[in-house]
Parts: sequence; C-alpha cells; structure tokens
Amino acid sequence: MSVLPFSGAAILRTLRAILPNRLLVFLNPYRELFAGQGVELPELGSTLPIPFDRIDEVILAASPDLPSSLTDALTCVVVLGTPEMTPAVITAAREGGVSLERWDAIALHATPEIPWHNRPEIALVTGGVEADVLDSGLSEIAASDQESVLAAYPRINFKQGIVQTFIDGFAHKPLSTFGTMNSNVLVRTQPGYHRPNYCDLIAANPLRG
Repeated sequence: MSVLPFSGAAILRTLRAILPNRLLVFLNPYRELFAGQGVELPELGSTLPIPFDRIDEVILAASPDLPSSLTDALTCVVVLGTPEMTPAVITAAREGGVSLERWDAIALHATPEIPWHNRPEIALVTGGVEADVLDSGLSEIAASDQESVLAAYPRINFKQGIVQTFIDGFAHKPLSTFGTMNSNVLVRTQPGYHRPNYCDLIAANPLRG
C-alpha cells in the first residue's frame, strides 16, 4: 500500500482529461476494488457516463489503502499528463541516462520540414506518419512492403477513426489548435467553429505602430 504523492485536485483534474474509453481501460483492473466501495464502472466500450464523483470519493477517501499498483499508475498519469510536470520528466530522463530521441520524434512529427533536418529516427517517424495518413511519399514504399504492413496492422476504419480521435482530443480546447493543421479538423467537423486569423491578431495588437 502507498499514499498518493500528488494533491487530490491534480489527480482528479488529470483523470477527467483522459478520453472516457481510455479511462475505463485504465481503471478496469481495479473494477472489484471500486465495486467493493459501491461504485459500478461502465463496461469497456460502453457509452454510459463515468461516475467521476464517486470515483473521486474512493480515490481521495481511501488513498492510503489503495493498491500500490494503482497509486503508481495514478502518479504516472499525473506526471505524464500534466504540462507543468514536463520539465521534471525531461530532467529525470536525462539524469537517468534515458534517451529523449523518441520524445523529440513525437513532438516534432507535426512540424513541417524541421524533422527532415534532424536525427534519422525523427525523420523516420515523420515519414511514416506522412505516408500513413497523407499519402506523402507512399509511392516510394514498395507495394509488397505496403501489403506486409497492412497485413500486420490492418487499417480498420482508419480514415474516419483518426479524425474522430483528433476531435476527441481537442474539440473541447479549440484554441490549442491555432497555427496547426488540427484547426482544419475543427473547421470540417465542428459547426460554428471560427478559426482565428493570424492577420486579425496582428491588427488587434494594442501596441502602436
């Protein structure tokens, strides 16, 4: 058993930021624990609402008695899911001799052109994403190799699914898409969404000149 090292507010805020279906997967191993406290979690894949208030009560009221596997998992969720903790994660990784190349590859893959002038693994992630999602460079991959990849990793409803995943990820925080291709998703899928214009922001700057 162990005590949660973060404030209850930080934990609960982070849990609410997780997509519902992924949160259910995260909590599923502890279904019996919550049931014992009178909290019935929806089944995996269910669209029923998640009883956040009751989950909050169990986590906060019984935190000293929670299994260490759950408190460790909650700690990881807070550390990795909170922007304020990013510098601490990077520092710990460097001090522990952990390579940050994968971090850079993920962070830079949505930035046009820059990855191609970086380390090979960063360029490779970008090339894979662009071929997989946008058909950019796909013709450079042999048809037999494409078929081998598709056999191992079928694209089941991929085109609709990836757009929906984007929507789930940032439709509730549209300002975070400014200056990125993600705003295209909101323009196409969210009625009434108005994409900010960079020129309007320049014109609205109160500084003289």
